[in-house]
Amino acid sequence: MNYWSGKRVVVTGGSGFLGGHIARRIRHDAASVIVPTRRKDLSLGLDVREGDLCDRAFCAKVMEGADAAILAAGCTGGIGLNISRHGEMFRANMEPFLPALEAARTARVGRVIVISSACVYPTDAPIPTPEGWGHVRAPEPTNSGYGWAKRMQERMARWYAREYQMDVSVARLSNLYGPGQQADPDSSHVIGALLHKALDPASELLEVWGSGKQTRSFLFVRDAVEAICRIAEMGINAEPVNVGSREETTIAGLVEMIVEATGCRKPVVYNTTRPEGYSRRLSDTSRLEKEFGYIAPTGLAEGLAETVRWMTQ
Repeated sequence: MNYWSGKRVVVTGGSGFLGGHIARRIRHDAASVIVPTRRKDLSLGLDVREGDLCDRAFCAKVMEGADAAILAAGCTGGIGLNISRHGEMFRANMEPFLPALEAARTARVGRVIVISSACVYPTDAPIPTPEGWGHVRAPEPTNSGYGWAKRMQERMARWYAREYQMDVSVARLSNLYGPGQQADPDSSHVIGALLHKALDPASELLEVWGSGKQTRSFLFVRDAVEAICRIAEMGINAEPVNVGSREETTIAGLVEMIVEATGCRKPVVYNTTRPEGYSRRLSDTSRLEKEFGYIAPTGLAEGLAETVRWMTQ
């Protein structure tokens, strides 16, 4: 019998990109999945509870009788959104998190999994970046509000684990992409934004922010979900675990892959007046590999091809 079979699991953010993939994955393993959401038009084939996670009474009711909770709710966006709305990003990620964590404590939920981000790392972190750099100096300035929110979530997870003897795990994810992702060029992450520009018939150019020399490591959503499930199943005492890919690519290299995957023939323009964030980002995934036996299997070209098929179907 697998870990999830027969369990009652709350997935906050289960109506979103990552949370939706998590909810469907564990539902497939015979878990009873509860998705709290403010959306009224949601049909997931899951136990959807309409309400606001900022409402403590609602959170308390949702967590009643839960065996596990995966806290994936929040607000994410690309560099344009992050750099202009630090306060909003901090608030929008902390407000739904704190009531959910407290409700999980008071309901004595057996295991809690907190979804964090590699945006917690500072600009000058070593590459590949080990987990210990997650609370060294300040997060990279272009995503300061979001990075601080994720740092505070990790701190709260650790304090709650120690003070209340809660079973808490923290998965610290790299740049996520895949089917179901947002593709708004003004607010989505780099892959979603570039795919939208490449496929949009109204766009004459494929504009890329920055020089294209900056590097990233992109994580396919299905691989992220498998790693999160592995961490949840094994537990790890609230110490963050990097979840990412070993593959590092320049943004210029990513653009070449996107052009090939989409058949785009538009001129590519690198706009160096726009921010480009970290000059280099690659998480050290040795802990995930050694302690949890997991290596993300999906290469970037393969993941992009599947994402393009989803966007064009």
